[in-house]
Amino acid sequence: MRQITNVAKLNTNLEKEKALTEQILTEEKAMAQELPKSSIKSKSSYEAIIKGSIKSLKSKAADQEKLSSIVSEADSKMEEILAIKKEHNSAIDSKRKELTLNLEDINKEYMKLMNKANKDLTSLNPAEVNRLKSIPAELKAHTEEIEKLKNMKDGLNSKIDSSILNSAKHYLIKSAKTAESIAVREIKENFNAAQKVDLCFLMDATGSMASWIRLTKQKVTDIISSVQKAYPDSQFFVSVVAYRDFDQGSNSFQVLPFTSNISDVVKFLSTVDARGGDDEAEDVNGGFQRLLELEWSNQTKILFHFADAPCHGPKYSNGSDKHPSPSSDMPWEKIFREIKSLGMDYYFMRIKGATDRMTSAFAEHWNTCGLYYKNGSQKKLVFQVEGIDEDPAKFFKVLEKSILDSVKRSMISVTASKRFAPKYTTDGKKFKIDGVIKEAEEEDDGSTIIMPLNWDFNRRNSMELEGKIIQVSIKPIDVILEKGFKILEGECNIMIQNTSFARGTFNLAFAAKLSRTGQKIVAKKPIEGTLDENLLKLDLKKKGIAISLANSFNKKLIPLKIYPWARISFVHTFLFKTKDEQLYLLEGFIDGNYVKYSNNLDEVDSTKEIRHFTAFAHYSYEISGGEYLVTDFQGVGGFLLTDPALHSRTKEFAESGDFSYQGFIHFFSKHRCNDLCKALGLKRPELALVKMDPWIEKVFDYSSKDLKRKCNSNFCNALLEKGEKKFCKLCSDLMTETITAKCSICEKKFSFQKNFYFLLGGLFDPKKCDDCRKKNKRSYKNLHDDDSEDEVEY
Repeated sequence: MRQITNVAKLNTNLEKEKALTEQILTEEKAMAQELPKSSIKSKSSYEAIIKGSIKSLKSKAADQEKLSSIVSEADSKMEEILAIKKEHNSAIDSKRKELTLNLEDINKEYMKLMNKANKDLTSLNPAEVNRLKSIPAELKAHTEEIEKLKNMKDGLNSKIDSSILNSAKHYLIKSAKTAESIAVREIKENFNAAQKVDLCFLMDATGSMASWIRLTKQKVTDIISSVQKAYPDSQFFVSVVAYRDFDQGSNSFQVLPFTSNISDVVKFLSTVDARGGDDEAEDVNGGFQRLLELEWSNQTKILFHFADAPCHGPKYSNGSDKHPSPSSDMPWEKIFREIKSLGMDYYFMRIKGATDRMTSAFAEHWNTCGLYYKNGSQKKLVFQVEGIDEDPAKFFKVLEKSILDSVKRSMISVTASKRFAPKYTTDGKKFKIDGVIKEAEEEDDGSTIIMPLNWDFNRRNSMELEGKIIQVSIKPIDVILEKGFKILEGECNIMIQNTSFARGTFNLAFAAKLSRTGQKIVAKKPIEGTLDENLLKLDLKKKGIAISLANSFNKKLIPLKIYPWARISFVHTFLFKTKDEQLYLLEGFIDGNYVKYSNNLDEVDSTKEIRHFTAFAHYSYEISGGEYLVTDFQGVGGFLLTDPALHSRTKEFAESGDFSYQGFIHFFSKHRCNDLCKALGLKRPELALVKMDPWIEKVFDYSSKDLKRKCNSNFCNALLEKGEKKFCKLCSDLMTETITAKCSICEKKFSFQKNFYFLLGGLFDPKKCDDCRKKNKRSYKNLHDDDSEDEVEY
């Protein structure tokens, strides 16, 4: 009945998506109303961004409504069939009830006549004798009729249930095709949007820059033509802001607004004459103010800054400066805040060392300033200093590569844009357009080590917390798809240090250990607010699916003896709830260098071995029947992974990077089946794909010695050494003590290793002996889930 469950899931998740879209749309409209009152320079650009965002959100709402109508139609159809079922069942039950009552009456009559006959047969009159003879046949007929009605009801219910199932299948296919076509359209629209480029040349136009102005004029047409060969659908809108210094008075600036006519750009550059500059510093700040007043309206925004002299101010200039504190200056923090808020990539073309002090200060502003306004895109912007010289070929290559990189990044970010919902709640302030929004990395937790990690626990630096561990039972993927997950809880105490050793974007990380075994763990809690228990349980489910799929993948690799290196494992995550309702995320400590292999959509690290990751992602989609696709691979040692993302058919993990059909289409549009896919017999799915450049997957040499496995303990992430079969030495030593207990069913004594079940599943000692568990068909490896008959491989 998975299809019926999926219809319900889809309905629930669509309602959540619709509510979120409506919420964001309301916020954007409020921003639009507030914009005229703001103090920012780039009002016209913000207006264009917000209008575009509102238009996109309205389109998204219409798509969601289209999908929602299909699901509503499915619900209505199934309710209609259920109503027919109810009506027919009611009629049959009514008839059966009537027949049953008649049967009881006839039976009473028969018993009465039989009693009379047993006392005195001659006392029966002829009519009673005939009646006594006819009753058995009548009883039989009634009984057969009741049985016939029962069979009729069962058959009817079976047909109706089949009809409901077929209806669910039909509407799921219909919704899938609709979602697929919407995803393809959105991806193409996003790609087209990313290829519309606002390109601004900010140029120092003082005396020493004449050759650079001339070179830009000569090469701008060729550079854009070259980029358009790589991206034939790209459109360029070019502007120029030329600045000088205060000695030029009203001639300090020349500005060309954005234009798609490149010949106009060439003509304008011909009018820019290099002059002035009576000290080393120039009015760079004034130039930035002019470029912020331009109408930046397209998805990809690129700023090329050409200068051989710094701006005014002792922080930025070492040389002569007649205007160290110009009254016309806008604070640099505010300038960079607006540049980043608009979504610009800033490339500084370094001509002389005189600008090094300025660019170092600019880099500091760039890295520390927040945003005024953040739209849906999580584009990773760049501030880059590029060394160039007057060699036309080098000049051409630097600018061409920078533009290509920006367009590519924009393509990735516009498709990957999302409103990330963190796993905690907080009473956040409503930011105004002038308010500063703290930035957060899209994928990376951005962890910063704030003190050396040590595992010394004492009364001064630590405390013991009593509580319970919450986790999901790990079952085979077919069982998960059919029956879902069961949430499991068990009592547990942890020792946790009082001071965090690392700080991420959202969380603080604390060194901790299990009080029972002393194993090292990392406990995380939010910097602000509280963890959302429901979201965290959903996160546990997501990781449980990834673990189950990895177990299945690893089993499939066993016969493929040339691929022992391709096994993968995911770190188990637990929710720890203290007695006073505080929530922590727990993971076994991972020792090693953390590596990011891919994100959840477009990017992979082609310098690393990724064949097993892309093959596993492909496998996860096929083995789950298109329900899930695991992505976002990061971890240690090329096999031990953390924090996966899942794309799902019903978008059930939307809070953590689930792009549903967009994710499916992106993956299979860029993935080309490698040798591992072929060895596993994986097939390309029948999805409507989009033309994209495929990922490059390097082939590395391996041997059978490259088998990597983690310890079977859910709390331990140690790599198994040679001779260690299931548990590492530390965990094996923790299980040497044998405990004797009385079985709760047969009351016989049985023995077990002290920490085996705790280390394997996070729960405590068993209450049943092995024989009683076997009678109930319970797996020895799955004692923590009494409702499961399936063995789980950890």
